[in-house]
Amino acid sequence: MAEPFDPYYQWLGIPPNEQPPNHYRLLGLNPLENNADVIDRKADALMAYLRTFQVSQHAEHSQELLNEVAAARICLLDPKTKAAYDTKLRRELERRLTPATRLKPPSVPPVANVRQPMGSRHLQDDSEEILDWLNEPPKATDEPSHVKDDSEEILGWLNEPTPKATHGGITAPAETRPCPFCAETIKFGAKKCRFCGEFLDDRLTTASTVGRTPAGQTRSLKDPVLAAILSFLIPGLGQVYTGRIVFGILLGVLCIFSYALVIPGIILHILLILEACGYAARLNQGTAKQGAGR
Repeated sequence: MAEPFDPYYQWLGIPPNEQPPNHYRLLGLNPLENNADVIDRKADALMAYLRTFQVSQHAEHSQELLNEVAAARICLLDPKTKAAYDTKLRRELERRLTPATRLKPPSVPPVANVRQPMGSRHLQDDSEEILDWLNEPPKATDEPSHVKDDSEEILGWLNEPTPKATHGGITAPAETRPCPFCAETIKFGAKKCRFCGEFLDDRLTTASTVGRTPAGQTRSLKDPVLAAILSFLIPGLGQVYTGRIVFGILLGVLCIFSYALVIPGIILHILLILEACGYAARLNQGTAKQGAGR
């Protein structure tokens, strides 16, 4: 029988004894990391990596991890929620460490000439020093780098699974979830994010590219009849209406001067009317090139 798929371990390298991970472990950060740029870049890189599995057979696991990463990002980038989360994490570490410091050897009858094992008498003192260090307020940034490295190693050693939290320790309602692209809160069954405009359903992603400009915005429609009427009233105005300003002005001036010969001016005027009407129709169908003649 095949073992159940473990996305934490197989995708992120987080073993079962460290699951569920806290926000720092999930994003691959040092414990209590304070650099917002580092947190943001780590979250972006991890979300981009997890999106590659959305088209695989484990798409559901990919979406669940994307939601967790988005929630961790929101929590750690907000100073207030990060401070509350760090406080909660420190208390959890202290709670897990305190029982070890209270261990006492079992009461046994005194035995003469029994030598205490080397180092055991310093266990309680060392544990109390670690607790004192965790309770100290943050110091100035000129602290030696090796002290910071040692503290991170101690916190990593003490790091154990903690209860999973979202949005700074507050569980989001069941009908909402964070957007995997912009991390804003949206409805759970939403097909498109109302903040960033990204489609959350892969089946709609291809369809969303139809009728869109290179900037990602829907192209406005142009009325062919109105374009023809404008060109009839003022030569070249229909071309300006369809977005070809320079092209329309040049042809309009040329048409006005052509009226000096009467027949060429009339012919050119009729061609401008037909061209403006036809271009507006093709523009609405998405076949005309944007910006021609600008």
